[in-house]
Amino acid sequence: MRKFLLAIVLISLILVMTSCQKSEEVTISKYFQAMLHGEKGDIDTMSLMALEPVYIQYESYKIVLVSEPDIKEYELPKLLADLEDLKKQRKEQVKIALDKKYEFEDLEDELDETRRRSKKIELKKKIKEMKIVVKEEEQKVRDFQLGINSLKIHIENEKNLIKLSSGVVKNPEIYKGEAQTSKTDVKVTLKNGTEKDYVFVLKKYNLKIKEDADIIKSRFVIIKIQSAEEFEKAKEAEEEAVVETEEVTEQETKNIPK
Repeated sequence: MRKFLLAIVLISLILVMTSCQKSEEVTISKYFQAMLHGEKGDIDTMSLMALEPVYIQYESYKIVLVSEPDIKEYELPKLLADLEDLKKQRKEQVKIALDKKYEFEDLEDELDETRRRSKKIELKKKIKEMKIVVKEEEQKVRDFQLGINSLKIHIENEKNLIKLSSGVVKNPEIYKGEAQTSKTDVKVTLKNGTEKDYVFVLKKYNLKIKEDADIIKSRFVIIKIQSAEEFEKAKEAEEEAVVETEEVTEQETKNIPK
């Protein structure tokens, strides 16, 4: 009887402690528990909890800070619309590139048929210029294709994350809702006794099939595990890329004829 009562007390205590924890803390705690099993952790469990599982050989850990989630509109429908738009633009660009290529070939044919020296000189100049134009237009086609390939990878990663977080597999684009991204700072004591700061970035989706429907139950998934130094470097690189993009856009705007 005493053992039974003790078990009830322990279970109740665990439930109370878990209920006081934030969802991010629960996910990270379970991830650290999974790393204790096997030579490199329980990879199957870790893979269900993180997009790119990272094994840390640790002695202990402490969750230092759970930042407020960054909430954004569910973006999959927009990503799919952007993909279709890129495909249309590529198709139009292929036509432009082909037209320029045909113009180039026509100039070459005309050069073969021309006997006048002055005309040949003129045509050679045009061919040289047109060759540059053709290369530029063909490069634009390749750039569009690179953008399409990159966006397809992003969409597949997003679908996989949606599946892990909410269990939605079929037609995830028809849902509405929001995405929450949360950053958690963790101090880890490694096996050699040294301490190392880590950053866990987690994401979850609050989705519903229509406006008046209930939100589907979901969970946080770890999308990034980095040391604090790696996280800061990646953040700086992203900020620099944004600044460069803004500067290029601003310069292009200035160059538009008025």
